[in-house]
Amino acid sequence: MSLIYRIYNKNLILFCITLFICCSCLKNQEDILVRIDDKMITLSNFKKKYKHFLKDQFQEDNLMNRFLYLNNLIDEELILKYAKFNRLEEDTLISKKKQEIYDQLLLNCYFDEKINIDFHITEKETRDLFKWQNTSVHVRHLFSKDRDEIKYFKSRLNSGEEWESIAKECFQDPILKSNAGDLGWYKLGELDPIFELNAFALNPGEISVPIKTRDGYSIIHLIEIEMDGFLLENEYLIRKDKLIELAKYYKQKVKLMEFTDNAVLSLNIDFDEKSLENLYQFFINEQMSIEPFYKDKLVTYKGGTWSVIQCIENLANLSLNQLSKIESPTHLKEAIMGLISRNKFLVDAKNNGLDQSKSFEEDFNKKIDQFLISHIIKTISFNTQIDSIFDQEKFRKNYFNFRNQLASKSNIEIDSLVLKSFIM
Repeated sequence: MSLIYRIYNKNLILFCITLFICCSCLKNQEDILVRIDDKMITLSNFKKKYKHFLKDQFQEDNLMNRFLYLNNLIDEELILKYAKFNRLEEDTLISKKKQEIYDQLLLNCYFDEKINIDFHITEKETRDLFKWQNTSVHVRHLFSKDRDEIKYFKSRLNSGEEWESIAKECFQDPILKSNAGDLGWYKLGELDPIFELNAFALNPGEISVPIKTRDGYSIIHLIEIEMDGFLLENEYLIRKDKLIELAKYYKQKVKLMEFTDNAVLSLNIDFDEKSLENLYQFFINEQMSIEPFYKDKLVTYKGGTWSVIQCIENLANLSLNQLSKIESPTHLKEAIMGLISRNKFLVDAKNNGLDQSKSFEEDFNKKIDQFLISHIIKTISFNTQIDSIFDQEKFRKNYFNFRNQLASKSNIEIDSLVLKSFIM
């Protein structure tokens, strides 16, 4: 009986020791590494972010990197506290940026659900990509923003008309007009994904059907190809996993293009050509007044109508780079069609509750914080062009003065022992 008791007692002690060790490990994971007033950074939270930092920056774990990254997190918290105290999120510019971030994140979630499926990749597809990665192509193309016009160009080619005469008609650029749309030599990854997917699939001398790309429509002529070395089986096997991921990337791009095209067609978008021309003339003529026609109906689609002024309000959401590409009424029409379909995607995403998940909220808050930090740091530079060592030193001085002022108004406590002793 005594022996049984001793065995039981020994097992109980071992169990207690094990439980103590487990609790200690759990406690260590929840150790408070830093307190910044009422804000806490736990060890587990720090380690999670720190691991990503090391991976992204190709750094090794060491004491210097631990302190540098921790100081960076402290700086971020101080800047966010400053933004909250000064109610910067209520600023008109920042409120607009928040809406842009929200819309873009929601669109990303929507396309992840609709587009980013687990594509099946065949052996032929990976071998084709392997061959194309070791190939350079010399291509030229005919281009149009309009689907009907590119089909018209193709029919003229099929009827025997010279490529060069059509190129003079379809290009505004003097170089492309004179060289018949010759783009020169390219490797895989240097062109629009859908353009190059079709270009590399051609044989020398072949001409493609009209291809829809990110910028418009192209007819591609593969002039010649050049192999960049030998195709070795061992090299293919080494690269195969990456080739599978590359094939999925191309398929996603094709599916996205098909999806957006089908969405535009389903909306039955119809333009009032006179109003469209008036709006385009308003864009290119600074002296022209919009008052006589701003209420005119410009476009109708399934589920809605936009007047001229509504189109202008929506076009204001485009970047300056996107607006600069509107060089004709056709370009303007394409931009408006894109905005209408974008609004449809956003409505569908909201109706499906894609913005209600915890992961969406976390990503949104993270991106807002990143923008606020970036915005405040940019203001510290006082719009200085940081091109010289002197400018860099000036910015550095301004930043640390600002940071030290924030730190002096906060109570910051760091557990250096935990930082030094934790195990990755």
